Amino acid sequence: MFEKLVNYQIGIFGFSLKKVTGTENIAWAAKISPLMDIDNNKSPSCCYFRDKLRHFISFAISVVNNIFVFIPRLFAS
Repeated sequence: MFEKLVNYQIGIFGFSLKKVTGTENIAWAAKISPLMDIDNNKSPSCCYFRDKLRHFISFAISVVNNIFVFIPRLFAS
């Protein structure tokens, strides 16, 4: 369903079989994204993307935190 929402205008913003591309897709995504509840999404692909993105962000934050702990130790001696 998520894939269909990305490719076609469906739901509260109107129904159209016209393929949505480019700037139309960006404008439509900007309208619908504030209404999405990403924690309760039923789309497997959206949940997979959400979980992988959260994992990547968590990993990046831990790397940055370790750098800020390690660098001062280099200059302490």
